[in-house]
Amino acid sequence: MKPVIFVDFGETYFCGSAKFMAKKYAKEFYMTQKQFFDILIKSGSWNLLARGKITDNEHWNKIQEMLKTTDAQIAEMRRCFHSSCKPIAGMPELVKRLRKNYKVVVLSGNNRERIEYLEKKYKLSKIFHEQHYSYHYGYDKPDPRLFAAAVKKMKLKPKDCLMIDDMSDFIRDVRKMGAQGIVFKNPKQLERDLRKTGVEI
Repeated sequence: MKPVIFVDFGETYFCGSAKFMAKKYAKEFYMTQKQFFDILIKSGSWNLLARGKITDNEHWNKIQEMLKTTDAQIAEMRRCFHSSCKPIAGMPELVKRLRKNYKVVVLSGNNRERIEYLEKKYKLSKIFHEQHYSYHYGYDKPDPRLFAAAVKKMKLKPKDCLMIDDMSDFIRDVRKMGAQGIVFKNPKQLERDLRKTGVEI
């Protein structure tokens, strides 16, 4: 049986918006890039947003409070968070080749507003057979329950799945469930590792 291939978004299919923003804005707020990144992603607000527990407006209000920005500044950052999310060179082509012979689905920790933006810009529903996001299930990566919930909804077994993600801890836990997993580094490495698992490209 051919495996169903699950593909992550941030730092796997798309470049990382938070890292881009940290490089762009950190100095403006007299912070290191790590400090700025942590406010965006590790402050707790992102996890709540990605799990569907708060709205996008509530999340950005919290970021505004932490950074003490003006309304204009936070509006610009919000736009940048979406517009800086661009496909990694080589990944759209690789996914297009994979979907000729395999079911290719998204499994991503993400927020609804950005996915709506990406759908309009890149027509995700025409690229992937299915899309599964953290806010659908109430779990965010690296929590492996996100993978388990998506697999259950698709009426699959982990052994029938192959997960591609840049998070090594997440891939480790997915493998413990019985699935195949590849830690993403770049498209060429991914293609090599896919071939090693027996995937035909």
